[in-house]
Amino acid sequence: MKERVITGCIMALVALLAIRFLPSGFFQFALLVIALIGVFEWKKMLPETIRLPYLMCNTLLLVIAYMFLLTNTLSLLLIANTVAVCVWILVPFLLFIQIKMPQKWLVSKEVTAIFSTIMLLGFYISLSMLHELPGGYGYGFVLYVIGLVALADSGAYFVGRKFGKNKLAPAISPGKTIEGAIGGIMIAMVFSLIVMLFLPISFNGWQKIAFLLISLIAAMLSITGDLYESLIKRHAGIKDSGNLFPGHGGVLDRIDGLIAGATIFTYGFYIF
Repeated sequence: MKERVITGCIMALVALLAIRFLPSGFFQFALLVIALIGVFEWKKMLPETIRLPYLMCNTLLLVIAYMFLLTNTLSLLLIANTVAVCVWILVPFLLFIQIKMPQKWLVSKEVTAIFSTIMLLGFYISLSMLHELPGGYGYGFVLYVIGLVALADSGAYFVGRKFGKNKLAPAISPGKTIEGAIGGIMIAMVFSLIVMLFLPISFNGWQKIAFLLISLIAAMLSITGDLYESLIKRHAGIKDSGNLFPGHGGVLDRIDGLIAGATIFTYGFYIF
């Protein structure tokens, strides 16, 4: 536990400093490295026959996305983000089917490779675009969405331990409860309401309502991000995606909920 707390504090401090003080181009490069580590971790959950093509394809796509960010080609990036949003909207229904009637195709190498590629690309594009918002607000919204997902996750854990009785998805993640998920989302929304009071004056009333709505959806889907990775890890027979962070596992273990939450929030933010 001591090792876990120390590692968590160091990670939080490094992330905070990078988000706050790195120019967007440098932040996007640092995020690119994180996304590539995520690719390596996903690769280990796939059969050896497709690992190399998977690695090469994902590396190429992420580097191209970085180039598009540097050249400010946002229209193409938004298309990729839209595809990722569609996947995340689909995931809760697929997880429900998997819980009720397990399907082999859902955890097949083809579906896992395609979904994980789209998810990581959407995550990278989303946080990168959010960070470079004009007006100097970008880093603040990046910190916000990270805080939103972290509160939904931590709130679900503590509320679940205290009041949890009904399992959310016992076949995928036995520790998660319905009460915990609801509690985590409620805590995240209290955070959203507080932040809404301090939004820039350029936000009108309807935009503030939209801010709360997309925050709610992002918090809800961040839970499915955690569940989806748990499903694939369970199918691959591994406990953690990696061992990069002592006591915390790998990169994917830390950002599984954020991959979904950041993608949804950024898309809604740019639309509304």
